[in-house]
Amino acid sequence: MNEKKVIDQMKEEITALQFQREILRVQQEESRDGILVVDSDWNILSYNQRFVSMWEIPEQVLETNDDRACIATVLDKLLNPAQFMAQVEFLMLNPTRKTQEVLELKGNRFYERSSSPIIDKNNTLSGRIWFFRDITDVVMSQYELKQQNQILEELVYQRTEQLEKVNEGLEKLVRERTLNLQEQKERLQVITDSVPGVVLQFYVCDDGERGIRYTSSKLYDIFGVEFIDDPPALLKKLVENIHEESRQSFLDSVEEAILNKSAWQWQGRYVKPCGTIIWIDGYALPTVRGKELCFDGLLHDVTEKIERETRRLESALQQEQFKKFESLKTMAGAIAHQFNNSMMAVLGNLELLVLSLPEGSVDHDMAVDASKAASGASQIGSMMLSYVGQKRLQVQDMSLVDVVLENVKVFEQKLPSTVDFECHLPEKDLCCSIDRFQIKEVFDSILNNAVESLKGSSGTIRITFGADHFTPRDFPVPFQSTRLREGMYSFCQIQDNGHGIELEDADKIFEPFYTTRFVGRGLGLALTVGIMRLHNGAITVTSVPGNGTAVKILLPVSPESQVMVHPQKMAESGRNKRLCGDVLVADDEPILLMVCKMMLEQLGFTVHTATDGLEAVEKFQNNNIDYCAVVLDILMPGMDGVEAMENIKKIDPDVPVLLISGYAQNEIPVSEGLGIAPDGFMEKPVQISEMRYSLEKVLNRITENEC
Repeated sequence: MNEKKVIDQMKEEITALQFQREILRVQQEESRDGILVVDSDWNILSYNQRFVSMWEIPEQVLETNDDRACIATVLDKLLNPAQFMAQVEFLMLNPTRKTQEVLELKGNRFYERSSSPIIDKNNTLSGRIWFFRDITDVVMSQYELKQQNQILEELVYQRTEQLEKVNEGLEKLVRERTLNLQEQKERLQVITDSVPGVVLQFYVCDDGERGIRYTSSKLYDIFGVEFIDDPPALLKKLVENIHEESRQSFLDSVEEAILNKSAWQWQGRYVKPCGTIIWIDGYALPTVRGKELCFDGLLHDVTEKIERETRRLESALQQEQFKKFESLKTMAGAIAHQFNNSMMAVLGNLELLVLSLPEGSVDHDMAVDASKAASGASQIGSMMLSYVGQKRLQVQDMSLVDVVLENVKVFEQKLPSTVDFECHLPEKDLCCSIDRFQIKEVFDSILNNAVESLKGSSGTIRITFGADHFTPRDFPVPFQSTRLREGMYSFCQIQDNGHGIELEDADKIFEPFYTTRFVGRGLGLALTVGIMRLHNGAITVTSVPGNGTAVKILLPVSPESQVMVHPQKMAESGRNKRLCGDVLVADDEPILLMVCKMMLEQLGFTVHTATDGLEAVEKFQNNNIDYCAVVLDILMPGMDGVEAMENIKKIDPDVPVLLISGYAQNEIPVSEGLGIAPDGFMEKPVQISEMRYSLEKVLNRITENEC
């Protein structure tokens, strides 16, 4: 009777061992790592097919069960076989050491190799387990994929065969088998604990019961939950901790796997008891065992991978937005150049027509009206240049507060009675280098948006000032520039309590013509981009839908420096004063050349023309004429205006040279290091008054120097 009880007990233990062996076999074959187990004499105990395929080891070599033979077959695949062998020899001399290193293979492939000794409860070395992981993608793209590593194969089978050979000496054999079973459990625990994740088994019974029967020891490390020997309660605890936005997808994935008896796979967020949110990736394979459907698999933390991919996508989106902005800049600059050239001909001819008609006549009045309309239309080119950051600045070191207050006084008069306006002045004044007229455009655009965000209802617009430390990465994509520097920025913040900006609209607010209201609103906030980039500043926007928007206008704190002021147009007095002298003009467009010639003749000059830069240089060099000034268009075929200027300056360094272009002055490619720069610049379309002022300025400068 006692022997039967012992035999039954052994059978139960055999069944349990076979069950555990089956779990490990499935886990080993499903592992994404190559796994090799050797005994203390370096004989192969087990391996998986992933190991064979990774190293392409021939079947005849594997049949020898000799790890040294396997090593010999893989040396020619390694970039540094000597280092590989040195590590193997080190482990032969130090069998109890754990190792982990990266192997570099030929063909730019990388394997991570890690190994641990297998030591039983009696501290006896039984062998070594090796893990090989293909981390090529990790090395190349700097992210790590944690794969499941499991192993168990021949030991359970060997012990089972021994138990089947029960004969005389049954009592002694039972003791031996009991001891062996305990050793296998310990080895199983060592192997599962070495897997980078939580090995688990969850089950579903025909009666509806479901739970988690087994987990490896990393359950607490990853999930912050202690293992409890109550499968349904453990499953419930883990499900309760799944993030509320991921819980339903988890439940749906489990139900689908149960219904189809298919592999279970899921990825979602999990909230640890300490409050930390992590991303979990789970995978398990189904097995039908009697009245149970069991899933054996692995859960591992992929938070770092998800965050890395998120950062990559955000960076890619930011780069795409930046490229889009640069493309729009290029297009707008080209259109502005062509438009300004055309408006030069229109405005110039209209001005000349006005001057040629008798004042008070119907024709004169019509010509004046057309000239005014054309002058207004020419502002389109100016707006485009502002958008692309090429409009000339007329800056002074001045108080940001004074500039804002000057605009506030005008703006308050236009506010509806339902809008309250608050302006909180700083304790200390804020000095910045500002073009007050262009900053007014920025201020007006933002204030108009603030008023419109209230949609006619009552609300408050609040203006505050301050200074703080900023870095370029704090700024939106359109303001990213190599000229931006980390440091102190003065700011004016305009805050409203309107409807705010929706999340899907936040990245579009600086795009030209973008609006959520009605079509035809103009450049809108896009106009502010070029202006702020010219000021080496930026605009930041913080908004919560339904709770309003806060916009900061950021300008670098101005150091003590010389005030830079570009002169305004000439005063009314002196307009009738006639000038004189010979002027050389070059432009490749006949209409513009003729308009420019007629303007200069109207001012009193004798005008000589050239159709390109080379002809201008030849006329300047060969004609026996004492030119008082030279006017050159920048973009001309063959020799452009800049190169022509450099050649003329080499012939006569003292002759004044003015450049004229549909592009902005800061886009002129003057030679660096040569000390050659134009004496003046005129931006198309040029009016007669501007041309008079520019020429008077350079001619008066020469007269002053001579005196």
